[in-house]
Amino acid sequence: MLKKNQTIHPPIEKIAFALSHDFCDNGNTLAVRALGKFDNKEYLFVYKKHNGQFELADTFSPDWWHNNWQCSIRGINNSIYFVAVDTDNRTGHVMCYRNSEFVTVFTVNDCEKTLGMNDKGIAVNHNETVIAVSNIAVSQHKDKTLRYDSKIILYRTETDCTSCVTTEHSIGNNRLWSFRSLAFANNHLIAGSPDLTFTANTSDTMSREYVGNQSRVDVFDLDGNLLQQLSAKDASRGNFFGTEIETSLDGNTLIVMAPAQDDKKGCAYKFENLDNHWLQTGKYCPRDIAVHTDIKYSLYGCCVNNNGSRFILSDGLYGAIYVYNNDQIIHTHKEINNYSWFGFDIKTDEQFSQIAVVEKDVENNQESRGVLHLYSLNR
Repeated sequence: MLKKNQTIHPPIEKIAFALSHDFCDNGNTLAVRALGKFDNKEYLFVYKKHNGQFELADTFSPDWWHNNWQCSIRGINNSIYFVAVDTDNRTGHVMCYRNSEFVTVFTVNDCEKTLGMNDKGIAVNHNETVIAVSNIAVSQHKDKTLRYDSKIILYRTETDCTSCVTTEHSIGNNRLWSFRSLAFANNHLIAGSPDLTFTANTSDTMSREYVGNQSRVDVFDLDGNLLQQLSAKDASRGNFFGTEIETSLDGNTLIVMAPAQDDKKGCAYKFENLDNHWLQTGKYCPRDIAVHTDIKYSLYGCCVNNNGSRFILSDGLYGAIYVYNNDQIIHTHKEINNYSWFGFDIKTDEQFSQIAVVEKDVENNQESRGVLHLYSLNR
């Protein structure tokens, strides 16, 4: 089912490689973000396919781009969209790479380095007329816990105007990590918001006992009006529902990850758009045993094909990739003795014919970390 075609290693020394990535141009272009390990300098590497192999074609790394926080990448049609924040001047640049050129689509003034934070903190509708970017202000409370004040910036290319989307739960410095993951589905903007409330603070975020029960996925129209709030029917406390979301191109299928559901086994939930209303129609728990570790989540990455009939889940802690067809597992790829977070994140091209898999913590010879594995995916 999966055939490895290539492994892309860091092109320069002393970087953390493949922090986020995505395809565009019918799978012929691949963008990969990296961060300098010692100077916090940011990089976006663009690879283009030549004779079946991806080769480095362009690099974006201006002097002002450094010390951002997990900035996202979104590939669509022939474009790569990403966020680059000038932290010295507090200016966010929403960028587009198209036709071998990097251009600024719009800017956000007086912003935090967390603009577009996380792998899917930016979303673009299929016509590329509306762009959504998460804007999350992070502060430390007196009990040393992090608090979040979140909004979505909506930009319309036809009018060159921006607007802000919030909910009563997204503002006010609370523990709900609102709008962590964004996606479009037809005329809906969908945002995942996991609840990060825990019982006792520790320096290691992975070892905390999370107990939040307010995790949700918000559904908005394109004017920012809240239409619906989704949650899992069997939600357990601290399940991180909404950490990662993905939609099918036809706009009728939504996959929502809950990486700590069911005693940290992790689950994915499927919602379908029926008469313009989202209903839960499936739950998928590919790993049947919990991994005995202090880490509170693992099943994380997801991709879905154009009509929602096929989707892929990845489990970085367990080192596994699960391929589903018509709601049934048809293939499991497992790395033996996984200690390097193989499957930490995944992306597919629009044709669902190739998959790029991050192996996050593998060490390289040049004091760099992380590689990206490319597989072909049989139909």
